Amino acid sequence: MREPLAVRTLGEGEPLLLVHGGVGPRSTWAAQEALAERRRLLIPSRRGFAGSPPAERQDFDVDADDLIELLRSERPHAVAHSYGGVGLLVAAGRAPEHVRSLTLLEPPLFGVALDHPGVAALAELSSAYLGGEAPEEEAAAFERMAGLGDTAADALGEELDEARRLARGTRPPTKADPDLTAINVAGVPALIVSGGHHPALEAVCDALAGRLSAHRERLEGAGHAVHRAPGFNELLERFLDQHR
Repeated sequence: MREPLAVRTLGEGEPLLLVHGGVGPRSTWAAQEALAERRRLLIPSRRGFAGSPPAERQDFDVDADDLIELLRSERPHAVAHSYGGVGLLVAAGRAPEHVRSLTLLEPPLFGVALDHPGVAALAELSSAYLGGEAPEEEAAAFERMAGLGDTAADALGEELDEARRLARGTRPPTKADPDLTAINVAGVPALIVSGGHHPALEAVCDALAGRLSAHRERLEGAGHAVHRAPGFNELLERFLDQHR
């Protein structure tokens, strides 16, 4: 039998699933814990991260298998950051009827915009970094873009070491092909938010918003960590209240 993820629960009310990316859930969603005043927050640790069963590598298909169980049991609103958004989209594509809404924060679903030269270059760099093949300077640049640079050490603490260790060998998001049509046809409300810090990620978010008929927003001030940008919680609350 598949060992389930560790899921931290806060608050009461309408369920809100928060799926972290390459950094663990406590640092990722610290600013969103205040939402527990109105909602029941479901905060899983993705497989391989502290508290959940071990994994040899991060894999969006494995994430989808884990997340679909939470979707089917809770039918939550769902928010995901970065790589966590890839697994969530795969899961939602398989069972869109079990998702109240989707909020995606800079998911690296490069395949929706590979005709954009900047996206193709970032996808190549991402795959090289995850495979441990990126030159040192390029790897450092990728980490800065992803919020894993040395300046993040104080904010992330031990989770920075965990993030760097688990990044190696991750299944590249370029291999993901979630059923976006199924999500769109099912009428799942979607919100796509970017941080205005990298043109390739803006292009990905623009293209994904088009494919999902999603509401599109940009919040600057926190780079890739869009959930920490000023006004994010208020934006999310307005969106969720519109799709109860």
